[in-house]
Amino acid sequence: MESNYGPKGLIWDIKDGKPTLTDFGYKAIVNSVNMPDEYGGGLYKNGINQINNSTISKSMNNPETGEPYDYTMWTSYLNHNPDPVTKSWRDAMGALTVKDYVIKHNAVAVAPAYNSSEAAVDQPADIKQKDSEVGKVVREYSWKLMFAKDDNEFNSVRR
Repeated sequence: MESNYGPKGLIWDIKDGKPTLTDFGYKAIVNSVNMPDEYGGGLYKNGINQINNSTISKSMNNPETGEPYDYTMWTSYLNHNPDPVTKSWRDAMGALTVKDYVIKHNAVAVAPAYNSSEAAVDQPADIKQKDSEVGKVVREYSWKLMFAKDDNEFNSVRR
């Protein structure tokens, strides 16, 4: 987390077992303020590893906190000063995020991984034929839409 966001205790910290940005952390991430001299000075954005080739995805949960590594997904961040529209949606839906809502209402459908080159080999003949036919139509009409002379032609092709 320090390689993603910076020093623990300055940019972020753990409170009640959960990660949270500090007041300075909110300012640094949003406005890229100057870092204190004891941390080397300079702009926050110049010291953070923007191309982090970590083996850990930020959306993965940190086993120590139970929250994702991505600060924008931390409960503390999501609850920090939400705008009126977000607050209204949360109140109406009884959930913090859309993900929470769909899980709560058992509305999650997990699609199996799809690799088109592998799937084409394993598809039954009738599915391969339909896939080929649909592909031709999508290609044809995509080109017609891209090269329409005006909005009227575009709209007539789109329908």
